[in-house]
Amino acid sequence: MKLGRVLGDTGAGRASAWTRTALIGMFAGILFGLIIQFWMEDMAVIGTLYGARSLVRGWIAHLTHSVIGAFVFAVIVGRSPLGNYIVNQKRRAAFGLIYGLVLWIVFMEIIIPMWLDMTSVTGRTPIVGNRSRFPASFIGFLVYGLVVSTSSRLSPSTNGGHGDEA
Repeated sequence: MKLGRVLGDTGAGRASAWTRTALIGMFAGILFGLIIQFWMEDMAVIGTLYGARSLVRGWIAHLTHSVIGAFVFAVIVGRSPLGNYIVNQKRRAAFGLIYGLVLWIVFMEIIIPMWLDMTSVTGRTPIVGNRSRFPASFIGFLVYGLVVSTSSRLSPSTNGGHGDEA
C-alpha cells in the first residue's frame, strides 16, 4: 500500500501526499496542543509518558502522535469504503468528530493508563483520572479529528474506496 495512492495521488503527487498529511497532522496537533498547554495548563505532563516531565518532551511527543494520527486517518479513509461515503465537508466533519471521539476513548481510557502502569509511573497523573480535565482533553481530541478530516483531500477512488495497488 502506498500512501500517495491511498490519498488519491499518483506519480509526483505521492511525495506531496506524505508531506501534506504530515503537515495536516502537525497543524491539528498544534491546535490540540494549545488546548492542552493553555486550558489544561500542563503540556509537560505528556513527557511523563516518556520518562520525564518536560515541556519540550511533551510537545515533541504530542506532535509526533499527531502526525501518526493523521496518517492513520488517511489509511482508514483511503483503504475502506468510507472513502466513498465521506465526499463532502459535512460528512468529513462528522467523521472527524467521530474519529476524535474514538481517539479520546482509546487513548484516555485505555492506552495511556496502561502505558503509565507499564512504565512504573506511580499514582494518577493529571493526564488520567482527573475528571476536571475531561472537557479540555475531550474537546482537544474533537478539534484534532475535525481539523484532520476537513483538511484532508479525500476523494473516492475507482476501486470501491480501497485505493489503487501499485
